[in-house]
Amino acid sequence: MFFKKGFGFVLDSPVTSPSSTKFNLHRGNGINLQPNWNFTKPTLSKLISKRILIILIISVIVISSIINFLNNSNINNISIDNPIEIINELPNSISSVKDQMNNLLPKTSPSNSNNLGDDKERLKDIDDLFVDTDNPTSTEDKSRLFKDYVENYHPEDLRSRLASSFPYDRNSIIPKKIWQTWKDNSDKINDDKILKNIKSWKSQQNYEYNLLDDKSIESLIIDTYIDFPEILKTYEKLPLNILRFDLSRYLILYAFGGLYTDIDTFRIRDINYWADVPEFLKKYKLSLENSQENEIGLLLGIEGDIDKVDWKFRISRRVQLCQWTLKAKKGHPVLREVIYRIVDLTLNEYNPKLNHVKINKEYFTLHSIYTILEWTGPALFTDVTFKHLNKLNSEVENLVILNDNENPQIKHLTFDSFHQDRNSVDITKDLMIGWQNFTKMDKPIRIDDVLILPINSFNGIDNPEISYETDIELNYVKHEFQGTWKSLV
Repeated sequence: MFFKKGFGFVLDSPVTSPSSTKFNLHRGNGINLQPNWNFTKPTLSKLISKRILIILIISVIVISSIINFLNNSNINNISIDNPIEIINELPNSISSVKDQMNNLLPKTSPSNSNNLGDDKERLKDIDDLFVDTDNPTSTEDKSRLFKDYVENYHPEDLRSRLASSFPYDRNSIIPKKIWQTWKDNSDKINDDKILKNIKSWKSQQNYEYNLLDDKSIESLIIDTYIDFPEILKTYEKLPLNILRFDLSRYLILYAFGGLYTDIDTFRIRDINYWADVPEFLKKYKLSLENSQENEIGLLLGIEGDIDKVDWKFRISRRVQLCQWTLKAKKGHPVLREVIYRIVDLTLNEYNPKLNHVKINKEYFTLHSIYTILEWTGPALFTDVTFKHLNKLNSEVENLVILNDNENPQIKHLTFDSFHQDRNSVDITKDLMIGWQNFTKMDKPIRIDDVLILPINSFNGIDNPEISYETDIELNYVKHEFQGTWKSLV
């Protein structure tokens, strides 16, 4: 099933530093960072004159070819009783239409190069009229190509500079690297469960394994983001270790790509058999015609999906994306937007003296677990991902959206910024992409190059919160929920 075209949203305006207490997330002073949505377009007069000229030339040549054919002496040898024979002869008479046009156009076209350009450009335009419908690079396929909306930001905006230093290559593959972080190095870990978890990832074949402790993380971030003082300042200013660990996973994946997973996770299935592999993209109807290893740029899972009245007492979002396990290409736009959001909150909304941070018009103190979830954790990650998907849906024509799930039966409706009206699993016009599009899914859903897995993929086996049947082949990671992150607070 395909999603329908949906209604997009407007990105939050970049930080413009209205007062001296605000931190400018750009290098210059007094620069307007409002997105520039104006794109260069050809003037109407040039466009009309060019089209009229081409249409007239095509019409004259086609009519002339038909007349010549009818006057051809061979017409007497063709039986009128057999019109198929006449039709079959037509291509022979008009096969040279394109060659005639190439000869005629330079002679009849205006010599003013400002109107139509030089001869090569005119011939190129005519070539475009003869589109091979069997060619995979047809107009329909070109409309599906993603154009990063970072181009709408000011060049000195933090996101623009990040994209420049870590460009996103859609033709690349997700690096075969595994990243884990912990406060101590592996030699000082005595917990048998943690050591067992580490072994499950370290034993993965054809993958490079990396376990970073506090000192290694700090050194890597400083070396990698030395040209981004606002990021280094954010890392230093974050008041809790868990906040820094959250930020570090985004920074590492954005700069290097690969797979990040928390230290209290256990690998159930070989990574080479996960759903983002071409073989399984085809199996779950998530691939285009020619499945490639580079199709997926970001692989996510569902952390929580609770269809109960009291869901807010259990998770922060009605459907909450998981960030204890992530798989991404270097420079993916979602990670860039997450980094920007955390930097903005930390430098502009966090008050160390009052010991609180302002998030979405609410104030959170450091004594609340919800503060971590909203500041750097899954709540923030879910919001930013949904914004990214809505942005694509509003800007990319014929966006690749593949979904083979049935419409869910929702018992308890809830409303938030991404769900203002009743919606089903399909994206309908004037409704935004939100939790209702991913609730109770038992098969992966693909939007552009983002692949979202069902709740069992990263939640493991025998999770009591999963109230519906799931595909056991999609069980990839078991999260032990050992609360290791609480020791980092």
